[in-house]
Amino acid sequence: MRLEIQNISKRYNREKYGLRDFSLTLGTGILGLLGPNGAGKSTLMKIIATISRPTEGTIILDGIDITKNPNSIRKLLGYLPQDFGVYPNLNGYEFLEYIAAMKGVGGKHLKQRVEQLLEGVNLIEVANKPIGTYSGGMKQRLGIAQVLLNDPKVLIFDEPTVGLDPEERVRFRNLISELADSCIVILSSHIVSDIETIADEVAIMKHGKLIKKGFRTDIIETVNNKVFELEMDSNDLSAFKEKHAVVNTVRKKDKIQVRYISEELVSGATLNNSTLEDAYLYLTKN
Repeated sequence: MRLEIQNISKRYNREKYGLRDFSLTLGTGILGLLGPNGAGKSTLMKIIATISRPTEGTIILDGIDITKNPNSIRKLLGYLPQDFGVYPNLNGYEFLEYIAAMKGVGGKHLKQRVEQLLEGVNLIEVANKPIGTYSGGMKQRLGIAQVLLNDPKVLIFDEPTVGLDPEERVRFRNLISELADSCIVILSSHIVSDIETIADEVAIMKHGKLIKKGFRTDIIETVNNKVFELEMDSNDLSAFKEKHAVVNTVRKKDKIQVRYISEELVSGATLNNSTLEDAYLYLTKN
């Protein structure tokens, strides 16, 4: 399976673009999308999901232009938007059966499928309760379950781990990893550690444009031998920030430990191993 995003732009008016000349090619596996608010991540996902149309450009799925033939991807698609709505009076079983009907999923094995999905997202114990009584994290997990109902081959998740506790985030990552061998998975998250743990490749966006794409190791190499830590007085921090890209600070008694990115070693600083978060912050701040 191959998804080709070719020179996509989304223009809202003469001055404002959501995406601008964006191109990307994907195969099976997990692509992690990173970018600050307003980078265009959600806009891109809505266009791939055929909810929104691009102003310019095309998207090709296995040779078919889905901007002209949206139904060709809809039957293969599982999509969890950032703002996922539910019907509070339905219970978990009823909701998934309703969504299954909307997607044209049925047959004698539907109840078994629904049961498996509720088990997979750890909701089986509350499946008979109204969704209105669920916590935010439970509703998010139900949203993940409905994405998988039609056994999709293209999966799009926009901030799927919002509201999930650490244990549930691990459960979600394991669930998606099992699907990645046969599906195209696009995962957007502001939690860099989720992307670093699960994604095969990473794409970093800024101002509606793609600024870097590659394997995690390739992205991290951007800041190899450039990440340092240094202890300093708190009074010196403001002046230091004016000259260096500070990515993190930790207070330690009467000192502040500063993690920063620089081409040069400052006196007293120590070189540190670089992370995806370091590379992301470096690329989006410049």
